[in-house]
Amino acid sequence: MKKCFENLLLSFCVICVLSPCCAMAKVSIGVGGSNLHENIDTGSNGIDFDESVGFNVKLGYRISDSLEAEIDYLYIDGFDGSVAGIEAFELDGYAITANAKWYPSEGKVQPYCLVGAGVADLTASVDFQDIQNSESDWGAVFRAGAGVDAYVSESVLFFGEISYYLTCGDIDDNDFMPMTLGVKRLF
Repeated sequence: MKKCFENLLLSFCVICVLSPCCAMAKVSIGVGGSNLHENIDTGSNGIDFDESVGFNVKLGYRISDSLEAEIDYLYIDGFDGSVAGIEAFELDGYAITANAKWYPSEGKVQPYCLVGAGVADLTASVDFQDIQNSESDWGAVFRAGAGVDAYVSESVLFFGEISYYLTCGDIDDNDFMPMTLGVKRLF
């Protein structure tokens, strides 16, 4: 995990240093709260998962008026799973993605589209009758989404965002979709 995070951070720094539009760039830090919907493929075993909550921490670099590079950390508090109405499972974890955001317009309200890729660590915990077990797996995630930034001043904005995380590898078929509201500060 540390190596993946270092590679993402290094990539972000390279983009910032090599950008030909550095004079227009602004660094931003943001936090948000998320309501997560799951799209977990459980087959025909009768497991039903509830929604979850989480939070985001974002570090962005506005390369130009229409492009931003961003690193996003998403914490997932836990999707509770039940069998026949009895809570027995929990799936929690986190994801770190490097994203590119495209802003088609300027102004105080700026819609955007985003694409990204990264890694996720998901932990499945079972606590059902006499069975107690926990297993953690890593995998790649690909992300696509849309949102809007609403500036309240030149350096503070609120954002709303919805995205889809497609999971691959050892965490395949555990897709999820956070809907996030938050605030960002530009420097």
